[in-house]
Amino acid sequence: MTQWSIQPENHLPPKVTALAEQVEKDGGHALAIYQDPVGEHWQIFCLLPMTRVEPTPYQRDLSTAHVKRLHEVVKKLDRFVDPIVAISPRPGVYWTPNGNHRRAVLEKLKGEMIPAILIPEPDVAFQILALNTEKVHNLKEKSLEVIRMYRGLAESEPKATRKTTRFSSNRLTLSPSGSSMTRTPASQAAPSPRSCAASISSSTARFPRPWRNGRSAPQWCARQMSS
Repeated sequence: MTQWSIQPENHLPPKVTALAEQVEKDGGHALAIYQDPVGEHWQIFCLLPMTRVEPTPYQRDLSTAHVKRLHEVVKKLDRFVDPIVAISPRPGVYWTPNGNHRRAVLEKLKGEMIPAILIPEPDVAFQILALNTEKVHNLKEKSLEVIRMYRGLAESEPKATRKTTRFSSNRLTLSPSGSSMTRTPASQAAPSPRSCAASISSSTARFPRPWRNGRSAPQWCARQMSS
């Protein structure tokens, strides 16, 4: 077994050891395993193959302007100094809930490996809005990410409830506008505000909805769709 630097030198949980071994099998390098200084959660500092790293399915779209600015800075500095945050939903695949713009920049610079802080708990991917401070989210971006996370949870955790999710209440209020902003193929008619609201109500029935008033949801969707 590969010997890693471990701090503190405690007995590693089996799932952390297995994840570090997975990184090696996937062509990466687990450099160190440590406990974070706040919650003492185990994390892996590693180098991951660029070809195996991608944004989460709930990620906001890349900002071309931000990628360009970041690319210029990294190229001028001639160093890549900010590791991305990553989780692994399954062997061979790594998602970055925080660091997609950095990933895109390194891809442009033809980097083969990307430094990452790999977190063993995949559910951290659903904390994107709290983690991502690289570029401040605007209302549209927050809304899109929340509705994408709702849909992701509906598929991956169909039995999820309010108590088992980690959404903060102020994020939940963004789901109606996120649903209305989801892109519709050109071949399909755009959804009406009321159908948008009905879709939200049925797909998020297990989650708290501040928009319980029957009229508020479609009105909100209509306002967002026309803006």
